[in-house]
Amino acid sequence: MILLSLFFCVLLGALSAHAKVVTSFNDCKDVFYKGKEPQGMDQNAKKICQKLGNSFHYATLYSELHRIPVYSAYTFDHQCNNTGAGKTQWYIEPQTSEEMLLESEFQINVIKMGQAINNDYIYTRYERVQLNPSRSQCGNSRNATFTLTNAVPMDRCFNHIHWSRWQFQMMDIIKKELEADGAATAYFVTGAIPKANIRIPLQEEFVHEKMEYERVTVPSHVWTALCYKHHTNDMKSFSLGYMGQNQLDSDINVMPVSKMNSVLEKQYGTSVKIFDDHCFSENMKSQEFASSLYNQVQPPGSLRHGIPPNILYIIETALKYTGKLFPQNSAAGNNSSVADVTITKYFDSAVTFFKMLEEMKYKDKTTCLLTRVIKPNDKLGKGNLLHVSKHIECRLAQEQSDVTVGRPNAADGSPCKDEPVLGHRCVCATESGYKGCCTSPCLYQEKLKGYRCYSGDTQIECSPQYSAITVKGQNCLINHPCATYGKDHYWCYTDSDNWDYCSPPLWQSITINGKSCRFNHACGTYDRSYHWCHVDNDSNWNYCCTHDDCFSAINGKICKPDHSCGYHNKGYLWCYTTDGKWEYCCKQCTE
Repeated sequence: MILLSLFFCVLLGALSAHAKVVTSFNDCKDVFYKGKEPQGMDQNAKKICQKLGNSFHYATLYSELHRIPVYSAYTFDHQCNNTGAGKTQWYIEPQTSEEMLLESEFQINVIKMGQAINNDYIYTRYERVQLNPSRSQCGNSRNATFTLTNAVPMDRCFNHIHWSRWQFQMMDIIKKELEADGAATAYFVTGAIPKANIRIPLQEEFVHEKMEYERVTVPSHVWTALCYKHHTNDMKSFSLGYMGQNQLDSDINVMPVSKMNSVLEKQYGTSVKIFDDHCFSENMKSQEFASSLYNQVQPPGSLRHGIPPNILYIIETALKYTGKLFPQNSAAGNNSSVADVTITKYFDSAVTFFKMLEEMKYKDKTTCLLTRVIKPNDKLGKGNLLHVSKHIECRLAQEQSDVTVGRPNAADGSPCKDEPVLGHRCVCATESGYKGCCTSPCLYQEKLKGYRCYSGDTQIECSPQYSAITVKGQNCLINHPCATYGKDHYWCYTDSDNWDYCSPPLWQSITINGKSCRFNHACGTYDRSYHWCHVDNDSNWNYCCTHDDCFSAINGKICKPDHSCGYHNKGYLWCYTTDGKWEYCCKQCTE
């Protein structure tokens, strides 16, 4: 009865609002970066320019099939106090006119065929959550967010424990950025991924003879993408995205906008582009902002047990990425310390291991140096035998390719002799002369098929931190992990006089018969004149391609754009290459 009373009180106090169902977003295109709407979402959804009074405030792509929005696009208003909740009445969109008013003013049996109504949310563990949050707006724009065409059912605990915290921190940081810059626009797109396996109201939660069940789809995931565009200085522009699974035991993952496009593509089965040109998603400011946001939402814990801050941070990172910790050099008592943290974890492939490293570098500026690939029947801990070959051990460390984080190194891994010189480009003196250095983490660039970092305001090639063992499994010197060190291959010193090859960080490499290269033996030349790799622990090998795509051929060659890898009437995979010849390749992409 209390809920019903509150519900009717809200209805009685409502004001009118307007919305416009349109065939294009021309009336509200200003809320989109460069005036261009996201591409690749639900093509059958309705476009709505949300309007209050005589002004359009934001845009919504709305699915009548699921009765939830696919996304809402809006700009952030930082010039007012955004902490209040604003109006709390909820409106509906009648679809047959431009008026968006209260349910009491319409025939509900007609309205509810194409959208959610308030009763859908009353007796359920899910609550209405705005995609365009009211705290991002003020005045009439805030009132306009309270429409059911802008709301999705969200798990209450996920919303209060995770989603709202991220939303609040994002708005707080962006408000400060906008106030400091004074000449920028923050474009947001917040969306929901519909999965029709759960729809509310759920019959097991509430039974009423007049209740209609399973009407509104509960999204499996919710996401937000930001494009911050400075009006005069693109070096101050940046973007990022974050996404979470709509359930209690979920967490939020922050990622570049380019990666979020890829994640959404897998969900929708079509090419997705949230922002035109990905809105600076690969620049240094984007990486810095993502790391800052992530660590403000999930900051390191307080100093406890006398553990130094840098070691505590590494331990907390370990707990974040795996539930198991294996401190190597800890001693009892008040003076105990942790010198290293090693994690042991199962990976189904090298791809998942390196994706974890990219996430660690991007969010935490940490990495995990490979120290052991555990073979079948190796002992792990006290007598535990493993019968799989994809468990690995790695040692957590701060990401030192970024000179602003740890011990300064050049971009190729060479130690800097002195403090780096910072400016438009980072430079440091090494034993081999002056070299460029990184001022951002060394991250893999899919389009370039290689690793890049920012050196001041210039993007340069870099050597990532990823392994502390050679291709034969020998330990590298503690201060000389695998890197290029000015060479055309990855290597390290194993003692003061000897060195050996390292497996290059080419985690998508495959052989000409389509098999993946063995963990810690990616495609490379090593001591031969051609690219090859081991495919198992029995020394079986084959020729290989450095990347698992349609245009990579063996020996580092590239297929012509109009002749992707395929059989082409032969009994083997091949393609014409960009050097005017032909070569074997590894992935069938044509019949």
